Amino acid sequence: MKQFDVIAVLACLSSDDQLNIFRLLVRAGAEGLPGRQIGQRLRLSLSALTFALNQLKEAGLVAFHGEEEAVVYNANGLS
Repeated sequence: MKQFDVIAVLACLSSDDQLNIFRLLVRAGAEGLPGRQIGQRLRLSLSALTFALNQLKEAGLVAFHGEEEAVVYNANGLS
């Protein structure tokens, strides 16, 4: 992993919401969790959840599949 990538990952995980989502998805394993369930479990507003998931996706930490409300997220590399 390049130094820039490491810095981006660490910066991403410095946010409480993003770290909590990533930890939850790691615990969920390859099956992952639907976005709605992530928000409910962590008590995040839709805007906070969307922002955090987008940051995690940009850092390469989260993968997803599905469409619209059926999107399932998992920690990247566990799918």
